[in-house]
Amino acid sequence: MMRKNEEPVWHTSTDILHCFHSIGKSLAQVIEGGSPSKLGIHINELFLLIYEMFQYRKIPLNRSLTSTIRNVELFLNEIGHNLSEPWTLETMSEACGVGITRFVHYCIKIKNMTPMQYLNKIRLEKAAELLGHGRNEKILDIALQCGFNSSQYFSTIFKQHFHETPSGYKKNLNAVIS
Repeated sequence: MMRKNEEPVWHTSTDILHCFHSIGKSLAQVIEGGSPSKLGIHINELFLLIYEMFQYRKIPLNRSLTSTIRNVELFLNEIGHNLSEPWTLETMSEACGVGITRFVHYCIKIKNMTPMQYLNKIRLEKAAELLGHGRNEKILDIALQCGFNSSQYFSTIFKQHFHETPSGYKKNLNAVIS
């Protein structure tokens, strides 16, 4: 239900407000060494109240929010937070719940490039950003942090993309900053 609605805030009952207050009090007691049982009860009560709210309110649903292409788009927008993962076409398509062929199709439609081209592009952009911070971090460490398994491969595609090696890029950027 929540995936089919983009409203960030819903008007609720005072019961839910009181339930949050009870959760806060119970949490304070748990922190002071009290039993977590009351906290669990209040959390379950909150779930029940939210369930009832969804059941009895007329919440507008938009099926397009759960479309496959939207799932792929959301995934592609978030993949930058997980660049060090060993992504493959298979793992990316599985994360979106679609087959590889359909995933590639949607990726080209959304980003105008294949999934691996897009992944390499954002990995390279992140690497360039890290190289530009002026830290004394090794190029291999930056490559690994951005999801590249070998410094040689990283250097090769970095040079293809930026027309200079990572070390040259770092040196030139630091010279401009100094």
